[in-house]
Amino acid sequence: MPNLESQKYRASIAGIFIKDNNEILLVQNNSFGVDEWDFPKGGMNLGEDEEDTLKREIQEELGDKIKYSIIKASSCNIIYTWSKEKQAREGMRGQARISYWLKYIEGEIEIDTSEIRKFKWVPVTELEEVLKKSNWPLEIVEMLLFDLKNVITYPN
Repeated sequence: MPNLESQKYRASIAGIFIKDNNEILLVQNNSFGVDEWDFPKGGMNLGEDEEDTLKREIQEELGDKIKYSIIKASSCNIIYTWSKEKQAREGMRGQARISYWLKYIEGEIEIDTSEIRKFKWVPVTELEEVLKKSNWPLEIVEMLLFDLKNVITYPN
């Protein structure tokens, strides 16, 4: 049995898509409950940089037909620890996630059903409620919403 306390966190990248400044894309992994949602994400492979991982994960989870641009890196980064069982299975303590804000431009989303059950666009005004129902820690939700205010531009 490996020493779980000495295990490292795997680097991961998430993409937070914004559509028309008022909707955010959320995905529901197959392992999630019916009220659990997150952003498209995944672990970095050896030799990849952040943008390589972001591009690969988006293509794997959402297909290759969507067009987007990177707005900026998020200041809301997350470190989460897996269950002891998953730590033993994966050989890591959890993941350290860096997120990027992305502007959705166009294209059809074609989810990979081996990983993702479904997706939905959530109005910005409902994001807080959805993330709280998804058991996101309150401090992470607040940091994400604060960061969102610095990303979205509203017409004057």
